[in-house]
Amino acid sequence: PSRRPTLTPTPMPIAALLQLAAALVGPSATILRVAAPLATRPSCAVRHPAVRCAGSSAERSPASQRWGPVIQGPFGRSTRATVRRELVRGRIWSFEQVQGLLYVHVPVRMTAVRLDTGGLLLYSAIAPTAECLSLLAEVEEKAGPVQHILLPSLAVEHKTYAADFGRARPAATVWVVPDQYTFPLPLPLSLQGFPRGVRALPVRPTEAELADIPWARQLSYRVLGPIKEDVGAFEELVALDTATRTLLCTDLIVSVPSSPPDILQYNDVRALLYHARDAPSQAAPDTPASRREGWRKICLFALYFECSALEVPSPPDGTLGGAARFFRSAFPKEVPPEARRLGWAGFLAWRWRPTWQGAFERLRGGGRPMVPPILQVRLFLIQPLLQE
Repeated sequence: PSRRPTLTPTPMPIAALLQLAAALVGPSATILRVAAPLATRPSCAVRHPAVRCAGSSAERSPASQRWGPVIQGPFGRSTRATVRRELVRGRIWSFEQVQGLLYVHVPVRMTAVRLDTGGLLLYSAIAPTAECLSLLAEVEEKAGPVQHILLPSLAVEHKTYAADFGRARPAATVWVVPDQYTFPLPLPLSLQGFPRGVRALPVRPTEAELADIPWARQLSYRVLGPIKEDVGAFEELVALDTATRTLLCTDLIVSVPSSPPDILQYNDVRALLYHARDAPSQAAPDTPASRREGWRKICLFALYFECSALEVPSPPDGTLGGAARFFRSAFPKEVPPEARRLGWAGFLAWRWRPTWQGAFERLRGGGRPMVPPILQVRLFLIQPLLQE
């Protein structure tokens, strides 16, 4: 913690990104919708998105929501439920799940776009659980089968599911941003787990290259990056559905609602109640207020390296004595049974200062779209992305 910045910055506005998107279709374009994941129900989304939780024809059961082996959470008996929304009637759908560690569960989204040439394109795949595939099959009955799967990021949490979805829909072509990497040895795409026939997209395609990308005329795209890091890089492809002026992005833009998104409550409410506590000895009754408080603290965890409203009473200092003090603080004797039943044996190594609510409101900024602070500090302040 001593090496991490302690921050409550004002989140970066997205004007530059919206200008970039507008440049894809011309200076007079107006971006009406942003289909973005993470802590979001996009504030630029269509006014009345249809919520479709699994049920009736789509089986809802723990078995249909499991996926593994996994390299990121949720783990244990936590499930990976899926919620489907119709963002643009008959044309664009979102499929939402959660992922995260230590109950810092955040929404992630796959977007399905109906292609003018027939079939679907999937942008930023999620885990192809039985429930997810069942919900997708209902859309395929109307729009046609999945034709293309687009991996718009280098991040491993997106990369793994693109390969998995490619195997679940083997007739589809998998497209990836070009600077995929492996560690510690660089491997070609054919040895990175992708299905056969995977194709790397050109960063600045020529007219001839565009003609060879079946969906590129409908979904104009730009690749932002790569921004080099110690291991690998950051790179993201944003795409614009010109007809509906819907911008598809992965991690660059989020919008934080004041209440928990439906998928967190549908998936595993324990995550919300676990983080609703200010201290290990505090119980968290299952009430709307507790769920809302848990969600807001999850946002502070997920979008900052370390929020200024958070403190660790006994941070580890690299010694055995420091480790012992850390675990005694994280597992005090006075943890109530109901808190232990939430999972992780009641572990809570941090405390929230009373200022956390103000920190959340500054982060949320009224729900306006923003670049996540964690990206601002980690990437954009090191190497500005939008130079053109």
